[in-house]
Amino acid sequence: MKHQNNLTEITGPTCSGKSYYLSSLKYKHVGYIYLPVGFLFLLTSPILFYWLFIRCLRADRSLLLSFLVFLNVFAKVGFSLCHIRFFKFKSKNIIVDEGLSHIPFILMLNESDIDYFIKSFLPFLSNTKILMKFSSSNVISKRLKSRGHKRVKSKSDHIRFVNEHVRVQNQYCSYLKSYGLKFEII
Repeated sequence: MKHQNNLTEITGPTCSGKSYYLSSLKYKHVGYIYLPVGFLFLLTSPILFYWLFIRCLRADRSLLLSFLVFLNVFAKVGFSLCHIRFFKFKSKNIIVDEGLSHIPFILMLNESDIDYFIKSFLPFLSNTKILMKFSSSNVISKRLKSRGHKRVKSKSDHIRFVNEHVRVQNQYCSYLKSYGLKFEII
């Protein structure tokens, strides 16, 4: 599939091996520098702003971690806006680790929210090549045990976290396909 902006995003469950896959490639990590752009863009769409804001608050029991999720999500929106709408890359390919397409995993969206997310960001997602790092629950669980995660504090958190990421992975792929968005499973 030819993408006008040559933007490729790697996404998939936490601990699925995205960074390992990227270790041999030159890639960009989305930084908080894009946060103001994402915030201002989303202010032009109050319903979408509110929808994302509420899901960021629900993302964790800790207000501090929910705030960090908010910063991360809004920075990813800003990055995509900058690189798809404002910057034109004719020959330069940009590979991004966990860009806009990663938001369903960050927020562990339910099925109807995944659908709403794709509908809301369809212009961005249709101009982005998405590489989905598909993983089994066993691989995610093993890597999560060895690496840890700030949102996993107990065995029950661990089980829920792994199960939710596998669920999001499967539902997200199904919705990407139903919207006719091209993605590749890696």
